[in-house]
Order: sequence, then C-alpha cells, then structure tokens
Amino acid sequence: MLTIRGFRLLTKLLEASGPIYLKDLSEEFNVSTRMIKYEMDDVKKWLCEQGGKVFSQPNKGIWLDCDEEKRLAIIHALPEVERNNVYLNQEARVGKMILYMLVNTGYVTAATFSEQLDVSRNTSLNDIKQMDELLRPWNIELEKMRGTGYKLIGEELSLRLLFEHLIHADLTNNDVYKIMSRVTRRDDLSGGLQMIKDILPIYKTIEKQMAELISSTPKHVLYESEVLRILFRLTISITRMNAGFTMKDYRILNKADHNDLTVQLMEKVCQQMQYPLFEEEYRYVSGESDNDLNQIDILKVTKEIIQYVSEIQGIHYHKDPKLFNNLFAHLSQRFQKGEINFTEINPFTKELKREYSALFTTIQSACQLYLTPQKISAPDSFISLIVLHFIVSFEKKFDQKGKIRTLYVCSTGKGVARLIKNRVEREIYDIEIVKNCSIMEVDEICIQEEVDFIISVFPIETDLPLVIVDSLPSKRDIENIKSKVKELLRFKNFQFNNLLESTEEKISDKDNEFISQEIILKGFEINQEIQLAFINEISESKKQALMLHISLMVHRYYFDKQYDNYSYSINNTYDVENIKTIKKILDTHELQVHEAEIYAILHYLK
Repeated sequence: MLTIRGFRLLTKLLEASGPIYLKDLSEEFNVSTRMIKYEMDDVKKWLCEQGGKVFSQPNKGIWLDCDEEKRLAIIHALPEVERNNVYLNQEARVGKMILYMLVNTGYVTAATFSEQLDVSRNTSLNDIKQMDELLRPWNIELEKMRGTGYKLIGEELSLRLLFEHLIHADLTNNDVYKIMSRVTRRDDLSGGLQMIKDILPIYKTIEKQMAELISSTPKHVLYESEVLRILFRLTISITRMNAGFTMKDYRILNKADHNDLTVQLMEKVCQQMQYPLFEEEYRYVSGESDNDLNQIDILKVTKEIIQYVSEIQGIHYHKDPKLFNNLFAHLSQRFQKGEINFTEINPFTKELKREYSALFTTIQSACQLYLTPQKISAPDSFISLIVLHFIVSFEKKFDQKGKIRTLYVCSTGKGVARLIKNRVEREIYDIEIVKNCSIMEVDEICIQEEVDFIISVFPIETDLPLVIVDSLPSKRDIENIKSKVKELLRFKNFQFNNLLESTEEKISDKDNEFISQEIILKGFEINQEIQLAFINEISESKKQALMLHISLMVHRYYFDKQYDNYSYSINNTYDVENIKTIKKILDTHELQVHEAEIYAILHYLK
C-alpha cells in the first residue's frame, strides 16, 4: 500500500522524461529528502511487483527503467491503483463515513467508523470534526448525541443529492466504460463501484434489469448521463426506502400516464424488491422533481460567476465576450434538461485542482454563492469544466503579452547564471530570464531586450521593478520573486484590459458596415443550406419564419447574446441525424451555439 505522497511520487516517476533529483522532489513536496527516500522505498517495491525497476545515482538522480508499453499500461491503471493501493486520506474517509450514515437508519458511533475504515478511534474523531465543512453546502447537519453516536439531518432530497454526489466523486472513466459495456451488453466486464459496496447487491440487480430492458428495446436511445442518473438514483431510492425514508408522500404512480424506460425499469425493480411504485420516487429518479427547484436565471448566474471571478482574481474576464458565450452555453445545456446534479467525468479534475488551485477555489466559491442556495450541486468535476473555460479565456485574451521578461544581474560566470536561470524558470512559470549581465550593462540591455523586471545580486539604481537576491537564490528569494511577478502580471493584465476595452470601441465604430454585411451574408448562406438539407421537411408557411430566426441567430452570435427561450421538455424526442446535420452546417460557418438554438430550428421541421 502507498501513501498519498507515495502515489504522487509514483506518478512523477512515470511521467518524467528523464532522471529526477531527490532535492527537487523534497522542495516540491515540502518535506525532507530523508522522507522522500523513505516514501520512494515503497514506490520501488510496488513498481518491482509490476515489472518495473527504479535506479538512482548520486549525481544523476532517480529514474524508472521499463519499456514504453509497460509504462503506459501502469499510467492507464493509475485511477484503479489510487483507489485500491493507496491509504485513504481524510477526505476519502469522511466521504465513506457519510455514505455509511446515508445507508443506515440509526445513529453511528465513532467505534463503528473505526471498525469500518480500519483506523483508530482518535482518527475517526478527527475525521468527524471535518464533516461539517463538507455537509454545509448541502444544507445538511451532523447531529451528535452523547453516548449514542452521529446522524445526518436534512431534507430527503438534499440527502439523496449528497449521496449521488459522493458516488460520482469516486467514479472513474474506467468505471463508466465498464458500466456502459455491461448495460449495452457489448462486454461482460467485471468490476464494482467501491463507494457503494454496501449497496452493491441492489445496484447489480438494477443494472441487470436495465441491461435486459435495453436489449429488448434496441431502438431506444439513451445517453451516458441518463443511464448513470437512472442507475444511481434508482439504487439510492431503493436504499433509502430500505432505511425507511421516501420522497414526500406515498401516492402510487398512475402508469397509464407514463410509458418511458424509467417507468418500465422501476416497475420491474420495485416488483422484485417488493416495493410499491410511488409517484414521487418516479419523479426523483426521472429528474422531474429537479424542475421544481431549478427555475433559475442562467443569464444572471453566468454574469455573476464571471464578475465574481474577475473581482477575486483581479483579471477582467467580464471583458471577454467569448467566455460569456461559452460559459452560458455550457450552463444552459445542463440546466435546461432539469438536472441539478451533474454527471460529468473530467479526467483532468485533480490536475486542474493542483495546477490552478487559486482559480479552482475562486470558481468553487462562486458556485457555492450563486448555485448552492438554489439546491444545485456543484461537484469538483462540474467546477473543473468551468475552470477550463476561464483558462482558455486567460490564454487567448489576457496572456497575450507573454511572460515577465527578466534581466539577471550578477558577477558570476555563464555556467552559474544558466543554473540559476533554469532554477528560477522551473519554479516560476510566468517568468523568462532573457539575459544575464554585469552591473555595467544594465541600462543598455534593458532597452535592447524590453525588460520588465530585474533580479540582481547587489543593489542597483533603476526605474524598473527590482528584487535583490543572494548569489545562489534562497527559498525566501524565490518567494519574493514570485510575489513581484504576480504583482507585475496583475498590472500587465490591467493594461491589456484597458487596451482591449479601447480596441473594442474602435472596432464597433469603424466596422459597423462590414459586420452588418457579414451578418446578412452568413445568415443567408446558413438559411439556404438548412432549407436545402431539409427540403422535404419544411412547409412553405414556415420558410420565411425560419429565415428570420436564422438571421436573428447569427445576429445574436455576433453581438454575444444567446437564445433566451432555452427551456424545453425532457420528454421531447429529437432525430439525432437532424441534430448532426444542423451542427455540421453551423460548424462549417464557425458558429458555436448551444443546443437550445438547434432545438429551436428543429421546431420548424414537420
């Protein structure tokens, strides 16, 4: 078994293109080299069992020796390794404790938690102290009764949403692939879900029934997110009913009013489990109950999230219309389907949390501020997809000036200067040491190289920002440089924001005629192609209305608006090929619109 740090060391070894120095690892993980060596012993043993060998030399570092095929196989298996061969950290243990309380009816003692997780009672008590922080966004409280134990208190829907969130939080791409393969009968891949092992028999029964149902109705198309939602929510529904909790009331569902796959599956499962089919349980599993809570103003929420992140990060994201367009489309596609708990599985979630921790935390706070009060859950996988939109915006709009161009002033030789350059650039991503020089050359080189910032080993007189460091920069020196670089980046972003604002004004004044012409021509071309593609499906009475709608759609796109009639019934069925055809036409003309625009066009077809 590996520790969390040991697992991260394993990942570094597998991904490294060459030897790694223990000193660098020590600085990165903020522990002693002795601790790194101790952890590395376990990593070596584990890799040896997998057929790999780790070598080390005093002046060369440490590296992994195995063929590329084996290395890639281990990398692909890392999610499974992390769950099965790594000691649980506190976050994972707290999640399992909450799941255990959701599955069981009464109070749970600290001793029971210790037994379930194979940890000491003191460890369990420390974990319990951290539980309130995780429960707070879900409006759930931890009731503590002295001598009796602990119990979760909250609305049933909130408890179920937390249950579903914890299942998704532990789900990997490999899990999803296995589930979909079994459900569609493509392959009978084994493998259970670790987070719900206590309710695995219920889950397996439901999965088997769904596979039989789908195979008997091959024409029924289900998306991956729908399959996961139905499987997990029905499992949660049966589990909670086993514990004596139902949704609202006990009114029996009138099956004559429903003929979808969800009803058919629930009927089979409830009959096998000897439960009546309650109307509110059906509404929960199908997602209909979400609609009661999910009447939110997506336009307002999008603006609020962008504005909040702009203020906290000090970057004018609200000046980027493409970010607004893309984020609004992203949120619309999810909320318009009546979903308040999301099933995105983003393989980059952990990496984004690590590499963009400040941005991730800011967006997480924004979601808690603007989404959680409306009982909309925002797991890390959902937040990470929003983070990607902001990263793209920053790289395309706000990072155009590049890195901070830096001059290193020293009295040492080129070899030492190159060593320091490599170290500083490795530890500070946003810096580029363009040259090193002596004190006599500073003024001349600052002009030649358009320097933004100076690092010097001795005091000098200059109008440029300056940080004075030791001959071999210490850890404190590096932190001072980081702080100054961060300050300079904020200033450069402010300059660029002003430039962006003035440029937008000039363009809007100068090119109105060109933009109008472009909108008319593009709208005409798209209309012609769509009407030709669906020549037998558009009636004469609707052709002019469709032409007007497409013209307005192009106009909305150019002026950074989105179609505001984005809600539609989840029971509507749309021809997949028609959707693909429309998307292809729009992509050809470089129009990136959200699904509501496409569904609106489909309404003009017979």
